[in-house]
Amino acid sequence: MKKRILILLALTIAVLLLTAVGCRDNDSALEGKNIATFELNGGTLEYKTSSSRTRVNFAYFPDTYILDPAEIPGYKLYRSGYDFTGWYTSENCLPDEKWDFENTLFTEKELTLYAGWEKSIHHTFTLYYTDENGDVQALDSYKVDAGETFSDWRGYANKRSGHTPIGFFSDKDLTTPWDADFAHPGGETDTDIAVYVSYIVGEWELVSNYAQFTAAMNAGLNIYLTADIDGAGAEFSNVNYAGHLEGNGYTISNLTVPKSGTLIMNCTMFNTLSEGAKITNVNFSGITFQLVGVNQSAVASGLRIAAIARNANGATIQNVTVSGEVLTDHTGTLPRLNEAVYDSETTATVENFTANITVTTTTP
Repeated sequence: MKKRILILLALTIAVLLLTAVGCRDNDSALEGKNIATFELNGGTLEYKTSSSRTRVNFAYFPDTYILDPAEIPGYKLYRSGYDFTGWYTSENCLPDEKWDFENTLFTEKELTLYAGWEKSIHHTFTLYYTDENGDVQALDSYKVDAGETFSDWRGYANKRSGHTPIGFFSDKDLTTPWDADFAHPGGETDTDIAVYVSYIVGEWELVSNYAQFTAAMNAGLNIYLTADIDGAGAEFSNVNYAGHLEGNGYTISNLTVPKSGTLIMNCTMFNTLSEGAKITNVNFSGITFQLVGVNQSAVASGLRIAAIARNANGATIQNVTVSGEVLTDHTGTLPRLNEAVYDSETTATVENFTANITVTTTTP
């Protein structure tokens, strides 16, 4: 609290007793005060309608904390093409000569501090993309030091509305993936390194493992696979889905599909694909349909088993393969086992679909 009072008092006195160079003589207001001179070293200190390009003097009571002129409200310190580094006790502006405004009392009768400057050199990584017209557009930049690597930690790639970023490249034609180990070379001049973003149209959840897959599926998100996914035998069944699963040519493997229901038994990966839902460009491999414990006399309307879904009215299944086996004690036939949808497919679009599901008879 005492230090805060001293600083506030120093601010009041300094502003009231600010004097231009050469105007201190015969000024009774300066009696008993310490004088701090700030050499601007090529900078400019502006205050309202006045400015100085050489030096400024502030008067303080002895044993107070002085203030950085650049921090006094209404003042502006700058030098074109340079960054301000602080005030120093010699014009050499060495690091160990930097004045500590927070912890050093002004005890000398007179003190001269020198503005430190370093040439403004901007080393940057800037994110770009090529729009629908073939024009390169900038998203935003990261200012870095020489030797730093690129990381989009602020998520600038997400700024492009209606698109989802899926990768970074070093060329606008997106032929050379970005090298994560590349370090900014720095240099004595401004140097910008371009990073180009690859996009897919729409809002997607990028998925590379089973936990991400189930979370996105349960949330009804559009899913874009970026890797093969191993379900490690996890149960996956009776899912209702209204989004778009874009497999991107990858494979989802090792899922277990248990049966549900009693009088009418269902055994499909998806219960319902809603109108507009899409399953495209994906392979399902090693899928095990668990259809054991069927009460033959209780199954009034047969078994609803199919490779993908029980119902998919208005949905699209395109470029999809399914392979696996059914483990069952059912003695009857499974007529739609290798078809995409159990219910009529007349209202679903099924294109380039293949299934190879074998039946293994077992006991309960």
